[in-house]
Amino acid sequence: MNTLIQKRNTNRGGLIRLIIYIVIILLIISYFGLNIRTIVNSPAGQENFTYVQGIMITVWNGYLKKPVLYLWNDIFLKLIWEPAIENLTKIKDGSSDSLLSSSTPQLSPPRLIPN
Repeated sequence: MNTLIQKRNTNRGGLIRLIIYIVIILLIISYFGLNIRTIVNSPAGQENFTYVQGIMITVWNGYLKKPVLYLWNDIFLKLIWEPAIENLTKIKDGSSDSLLSSSTPQLSPPRLIPN
């Protein structure tokens, strides 16, 4: 139990920790006299960015595009977003939403058990 609490507490402060790391990295870069703008605008920097951009486009088009678009269009939009918007519109208009009407059990009348 104690290890779960310790593990949970170490994950907090992620954004603040990231900002502190970025500031420390910028201070180290400044200490060594490196100018980020000249590095980015240099021909080697531009070639590196172009190379990484090409890899990212290839990975997106070759591997990620179809499953991500399937999850977005066929799962999230059709099964979650559109029904939620329909039900919220029904609730706003004052009618019963489909979740409430579908969750009401339709019970058959009780039958007598013969002795």
